Amino acid sequence: MKKGFKALLVTTILSLTVASSVFAADPYENPVNDFYFQAQTVSPGTGAWGYLSSGDTDWYKFTPYFSGQQRILFHPPDDQVYNVLIFEASTMESGGGTAIASKTIVNGSTSTNEFSFNVQGGKSYYALVSGSANLSRQYVFAVIGQ
Repeated sequence: MKKGFKALLVTTILSLTVASSVFAADPYENPVNDFYFQAQTVSPGTGAWGYLSSGDTDWYKFTPYFSGQQRILFHPPDDQVYNVLIFEASTMESGGGTAIASKTIVNGSTSTNEFSFNVQGGKSYYALVSGSANLSRQYVFAVIGQ
């Protein structure tokens, strides 16, 4: 009985160790924002910096003060491909989620990396950032003027 219990305990510990290393966020994320429910809050008029590792996604949440056109700025760290998608928080939190706006940034140094879309003041939105891995230079995500 004791041998069986020890084997089960060792197997459980090894399984948890492997699982935690497989699902670990990249070492630069603080706070971790790999899922919408971990989204880092960004106030209108401010921004955040981040890194993307291979297969990584970063989520941000913002709540515009006013209804109208909301502008988003994404400045990539290099000339690779990046995507920014915007979702209404209420649809994400109810299990759905279709992007209401998106922007693909290719060759960020020579392309427009700003876009805008309609929002309702006081309503929350999520932004999903994905794309090429770059752990040596940060990208900038900013919720700029309306």
